Amino acid sequence: MYLRFITRFRDEDEEECTGVFQAAYYLKRSDFILDFDKQYLTELLWWFEGNLRKPTRFHKSRRRYARNISLSWFKCSSTEHVQKLYEMIWILDKYGITVERIKKRNPGYILYEDEYQVSGIPYSKEKMKVI
Repeated sequence: MYLRFITRFRDEDEEECTGVFQAAYYLKRSDFILDFDKQYLTELLWWFEGNLRKPTRFHKSRRRYARNISLSWFKCSSTEHVQKLYEMIWILDKYGITVERIKKRNPGYILYEDEYQVSGIPYSKEKMKVI
């Protein structure tokens, strides 16, 4: 089973950011976050930078501007990563950024995999179960 966390957050340029990490970095840079929340969020982001590799491939095609961009999913066995992510979600929620959790058995065509995560392109326009 795989977990993905998304948000409908829009940044200052009205671009929709669906990733929890994009929203967290935006909140960290904002002026309206309290200092102690900013420090805690910074520590969590540092933890992820040191404990979660960035996928090395995001497209099926080797072309630079390929259309299909993969989605990242946590493996259910990545309990420490998911726990840290819930701590981050708690801070985001405190500032009005709602995060949805999606659970799926098959994330699609796998482009990248490590011990904690996979990155894949969905096989079709199948519906994802938001829980």
